[in-house]
Amino acid sequence: MIHLAKDHRYYRQTKHTDVRNLGYVSGLQWKRLLILIKINTKKNLADMMTKTIPVEKFRASLNFINVLPK
Repeated sequence: MIHLAKDHRYYRQTKHTDVRNLGYVSGLQWKRLLILIKINTKKNLADMMTKTIPVEKFRASLNFINVLPK
């Protein structure tokens, strides 16, 4: 999404992107209301909700959102 917002070229994966959201994000970026940055997967805490991750990363993600495992 970040690459598409900065450069509107077509890629194979583009067909899976909701173009309406892309236009909205691009507009916000153009107005300088939004800054897009890439986050390395080792530091991406949202992975906890989207894919299978190692226990250590899961615990770090829980710690970050202040949820204590039992």
